[in-house]
Amino acid sequence: LAWVGCAKRWRHDMMWDTERLSLMTFAMGFDIFAGRITVEDSLRVAKECSVPAVDVMNVSEKQVGHYLRAMQSTGTEVYCYIAMIPFFRAESKVVCAIEKELRIARQLGAKLLMIVPGGAPEIKWARRRTREEVVSRIAWGYQKAVELSKDTGIQVCFETTPHESLHLSGSEDCREILERVPDLGLVLDTANMLPHGDTTMDAYALLKNRIVYVHLKDVCLIQKHTLNSTRERTADGRLMECTIWGQGQIPVRHLYEAMLKDGYTGYFAIEYVPPKMKKRQIADHVQQLKRYLNCESTN
Repeated sequence: LAWVGCAKRWRHDMMWDTERLSLMTFAMGFDIFAGRITVEDSLRVAKECSVPAVDVMNVSEKQVGHYLRAMQSTGTEVYCYIAMIPFFRAESKVVCAIEKELRIARQLGAKLLMIVPGGAPEIKWARRRTREEVVSRIAWGYQKAVELSKDTGIQVCFETTPHESLHLSGSEDCREILERVPDLGLVLDTANMLPHGDTTMDAYALLKNRIVYVHLKDVCLIQKHTLNSTRERTADGRLMECTIWGQGQIPVRHLYEAMLKDGYTGYFAIEYVPPKMKKRQIADHVQQLKRYLNCESTN
């Protein structure tokens, strides 16, 4: 990567277009579960910083009403709904899961449905299969989701995914999925290609024509041992720790400016990391989001 080290400062010659930003709120889930903030509070954090939309993940059908009321009270919309659908289960179960998540996405008024093709069990399953088995199954799942989404007005998409066993981290791997599923959109995560050894800007150059959304994420790369084999690591074995924009090693601002210059008209997601403190309240989250939007850089 061209930018190395942490604690860099953004330059002020170009401001973020907040009207094209969406806040990923599910990082506040622990505080919601603990009762320190509510679903409405998580949306209000975005509103307080003039960010008009949020991304939410794995909302149950019982929770939809909470989000609809929160959206109405805050004037905030759900831009992208993210759902985890294990594609490696029985086909009938996968289809039922896709139908359910599409229904939730429609109820929320989401423009995008980003499907994650499984979690830790699927990652471990994929490690025991050939590349073709894994890629074919994932392509089948996304093709089925695209077919089921027809006439809903929802764009089905997937992101560069930081687990090599799923074969969705590398740019060439992602391009293969896009070639197999022509109407599928790509969400470019600014760091998730690192486990394959690609760089942010190289991935953008190769995949730019299919990008429908962007996860603006910064990470610090550290040497750290962990027993969790599904933690996100780079190709050289370093652990990826998410951080506020400008404090890590990803050219977040450079990519943002390049995409605007190239005519990208879509939204950008703020991949949010909560402040590292106990008993966080809504004011703490608002202050943390302001750190993202007010950061500077000399690069």
